[in-house]
Parts: sequence; structure tokens; C-alpha cells
Amino acid sequence: MNPVYAWAISLGSMLIWLAIPFRQRKSFYFYFFLVLGLSDPAGYAFNYIFRIPVLIIYIVASVLSLVFLLQILTIKKYLPFIIAGGLMLIATCYLYIDHGAVEFVFLVTHILILIRLSYLLISFVAKNQAISLFNVALIFYEGIVISKFVNNFAQFADAIFFFIFSTGVQIVVGLFFLIFKEQDHRIVFQLK
Repeated sequence: MNPVYAWAISLGSMLIWLAIPFRQRKSFYFYFFLVLGLSDPAGYAFNYIFRIPVLIIYIVASVLSLVFLLQILTIKKYLPFIIAGGLMLIATCYLYIDHGAVEFVFLVTHILILIRLSYLLISFVAKNQAISLFNVALIFYEGIVISKFVNNFAQFADAIFFFIFSTGVQIVVGLFFLIFKEQDHRIVFQLK
């Protein structure tokens, strides 16, 4: 496959995920989507300007995503500590950790995100006796992120084809988040 297609799909995905936080503002997931939307542009910018590996930026973004899913009521109060911790994480990963350890931290962080999203879905179902496709789509998205990462290193599928396919699916999921908000009644289905 032509790498130009991969680049074009990546750019399209980046633009869609940059738009999602605007649609999801004032929702619980706003900061989660903000971090997701900024992670690719920040990764490329930091790599281009400072030669920091993109994976390091993705780890920082992943940790921030996890923090923003933890329902910390006073997140603004702790934001300076989160930023300082993120900068220390970048410095630590970039200066002291080998590539294998960085990959392991990334994978573990995303497994924790998947567990947290699953918990949020189960909590929603228990509280409302309903299932929200919004939560299901978040879990599906996180599964795509994990599978893309695992394929990148385990090579269970052709790398370029799998990248294009999985990024295309991420675009479709991103379009879903551009259309629907968390509490949209059209995507919440009662179980009783």
C-alpha cells in the first residue's frame, strides 16, 4: 500500500479528533477527548522540534487521559501537579528508560484506561438500567488503540494495512463522538 494513503488517513483522523473536544465540551469526557485530540499534534510537534520520541508524548497523554477518567472533582486544583508529573514522566522516559520499558508503560496505561472505561459502563448500566452506546464506543475505541499498539510490535498483521484499517475505524468512531454526546437519548437503550 502507498504510504501517502497512510499519511492522508492519519491527517484526517487527527483533524476529526481535534474537533471532538469542541463537541464534547461541558461533558465529563471533555478533558479525556481534549488529551486525545492534542496527543497526535503534540507528538509530532515535540518529535520535530525537540526530537522527543512520539511514544513518550503518547505515554504522557495516556496518563493524563487516565487521570481525567478518575472523576477527580477538584481536577483544576491539582492541574499544576499533573502538568509537573507529566513533564517529569517525559524527562524520565526520554532520559532513563529503554524502549521496551516505554512500550510496557504505554500498554499498561491503556489497559488501565480500558478497565476504567469498562467500570464506567458497568456503573452507568447499574445506575440507569440502560446501556449507552457512547460508553460502548469508548471501550471499542480503546480496544482499537491497544490492538494497533500490539500489532505495531508483535506484527500479527501487515503493518501498513492494519494501520490504515484501524485508523479508518478510529475515524468512524470519531465521527460518532462528533455526532453524539454522552447523554444523548438516541444512543441510550433501556434494559427493562
